[in-house]
Amino acid sequence: MSGFTGEVAEFTRIHQSLTGVNSELNSTFKSLQGNMEQALASWKGPAADSFRRLMERFSENAIKLNDSLQGISDLLESAGSKYQAQEDEASSTFSGGGFSALDG
Repeated sequence: MSGFTGEVAEFTRIHQSLTGVNSELNSTFKSLQGNMEQALASWKGPAADSFRRLMERFSENAIKLNDSLQGISDLLESAGSKYQAQEDEASSTFSGGGFSALDG
């Protein structure tokens, strides 16, 4: 992860935050979708058809947004794990191995 710095706890915190935001957005979207379906059940005509198409595009974009947030969250989780593994490896290298001769 050359060029990037951070703490594993920070990666974890942001990952958890994005997961929570994604969950909230998904819940809000499902609620909105349910409300719109009820409203559209009795609405007929060209305006209703236009609104249905608008809601379909909105739905597609909401899915893309949720997928993107999940992808970012997953990348942060993976980056945090890799960062921790590199920290552990560096710590192990410096506390043992070829550097033990420096102790005395």
